[in-house]
Amino acid sequence: MNDSNLREYTKTLSDTDVSFLYIRFQQRLGGDTEEICQVLARSREVDRWLTSAKNHDEWDVMFEQVARIISESHKSRKLDR
Repeated sequence: MNDSNLREYTKTLSDTDVSFLYIRFQQRLGGDTEEICQVLARSREVDRWLTSAKNHDEWDVMFEQVARIISESHKSRKLDR
């Protein structure tokens, strides 16, 4: 999945979901990764893409890609107010 597809995915998320994901990606406290995955799994396409990772390192790169796109979406929606 490329950045363009992920940006399209973030457009389908509510401001609440983007804020939730943004905070979880920033803090990464115990349980945050699981909560992030639960939200991402609501999209079959994103879930399928993440589960296609061949190993943990590849999954980590994909997860960081999602984190970057969520951060961009959070900033563009001006949700930091």
